[in-house]
Amino acid sequence: MPGTVQLQANVASQSPSIPMKPSDNPKDMILWLPSSISSSDRAIVCMPGLISIEEKLRDAQLQNSLDGLHCTLCVKSRMIQFKNKNICGQRGGIYVEKYRAARSAKLALAGSGDWKKSYRVLNNADVRGYQDPDRLCIQVGR
Repeated sequence: MPGTVQLQANVASQSPSIPMKPSDNPKDMILWLPSSISSSDRAIVCMPGLISIEEKLRDAQLQNSLDGLHCTLCVKSRMIQFKNKNICGQRGGIYVEKYRAARSAKLALAGSGDWKKSYRVLNNADVRGYQDPDRLCIQVGR
């Protein structure tokens, strides 16, 4: 940009805390985009059309950021839905089936006996977590 050198000299004289020396690290360099220049200096420093080019860049960044946020939130909600549907109940269901099959086999092998006191019939209502929503106390909000 034609007026950038003059702008850098003006900024260096007004704000000595801003480093104007070139750095070896590209992350430390000031880019002097139109958005980082005061509106009064933009007309002098920026070439015609440069402001609209950066505006298009910012529009694209805004849309890209919103799309990324939307995608992340969709993935997160899908993961939660999947977990709620499959993971929480699946493992417990496998163990319930395994218990019932083992109990039936034990009953077929040993018949009735004292072991039935320890290994009782497992009903669906008996299977619940310690933080099952049906058992939790409803707490009053602040």
